[in-house]
Amino acid sequence: AFNLRNLVQEGRPEPAALATLLRLCARQGVGAEECTAISNYVVSRLAEAGAGAGVGPLPLDGFVGTVLPQMEPARAAALERRLVMLPMPTLLNANTTDAALLASAIPAAGDARITALLAERDQGRWLLNTGDIAHRLQLTQEQMYAMQVGIHSEWFIARGQVQAED
Repeated sequence: AFNLRNLVQEGRPEPAALATLLRLCARQGVGAEECTAISNYVVSRLAEAGAGAGVGPLPLDGFVGTVLPQMEPARAAALERRLVMLPMPTLLNANTTDAALLASAIPAAGDARITALLAERDQGRWLLNTGDIAHRLQLTQEQMYAMQVGIHSEWFIARGQVQAED
């Protein structure tokens, strides 16, 4: 998922993260104006709370609908499934993400190469490091250094239900 915390770096909006979010929104059929409203809301909330605030992953149930009440609930839910708010900025994990998110994060690669890369990954050829990702996607060194993609996850959100018997 795209970590909304990436939208703020050192208390300021982060242009590369916003560009990734805008590409992701476009892939989800969400317009740039709506996507920018989401970004502005997140940036202002993080600025109010202090950019480093947060104690753990936060579920975003209903978040998009709160920011954009005019958005059709199914569209809001579809976008929300691709977003997360973690306590700190993170890289997108290429070993667990899907094609739409990865293509949004690495637009220079193109959809066909992203799809081929994820097909290899899903057949057990895991991505080893950012150099491996760049090599398989045939990225230039400059493109590799610009990508905000990695191969590790440090945060997970678990949802469950506990039932205690008397």
